[in-house]
Amino acid sequence: MAGHDLPKQPVTVGRNTHYALFLVPDQAEKHKLLEEVISYTDQAGELVQANTAAQFGRVYAKARLGEELSVPVVLKRGYTTQIPNELKALLAKHPQQPFALTLYGGYEAGVIRKVGKMVGRMTYGVSADNMEQYFSRSFKAQDNLPIGHYEYANALMYVYGDDEQEKALAHLKRAAAIKPINAMEALEVAHAKRLLAQFEQTLAQN
Repeated sequence: MAGHDLPKQPVTVGRNTHYALFLVPDQAEKHKLLEEVISYTDQAGELVQANTAAQFGRVYAKARLGEELSVPVVLKRGYTTQIPNELKALLAKHPQQPFALTLYGGYEAGVIRKVGKMVGRMTYGVSADNMEQYFSRSFKAQDNLPIGHYEYANALMYVYGDDEQEKALAHLKRAAAIKPINAMEALEVAHAKRLLAQFEQTLAQN
């Protein structure tokens, strides 16, 4: 799937999530908007099961909140169970969905970042190997999505730290160089460029 026309990116819910993540500077407001995405899809009930975009948007919002909220809050909300379960259900229907594969890889890396490799593996069933496999599958499905490359760069730093900074840098450069095909991708590329500038600045100071 090398073409830029497959698969379809989540639309309405995806736009709301992207707006919250990339255009809202206030963290509290961002969290509120992400929670509204989750609430909106929850209210849709079984209709969500027939809409891949809505399913992805909901779990994407949960994953982004899970990265920024404290571990006790994430546990209380049940995200550590909901996120992998929802991603597994989505991938059961669409095993080559690159956004879901990327998100799963990012989820595994995010858990490792918060609780460490040993606790992550024993308590949550995540691992560096699983993370790598999800991203590998995502890139095989479609390798020209900016979100895939900058999420992998983040994951590499979360899991390996400075040991993989050159590889992370390469993926950030790849993400920043992609020509966006729609407004959401334009936001992703702009985000990748900001991450790249920050990363290069950090490297220059070390």
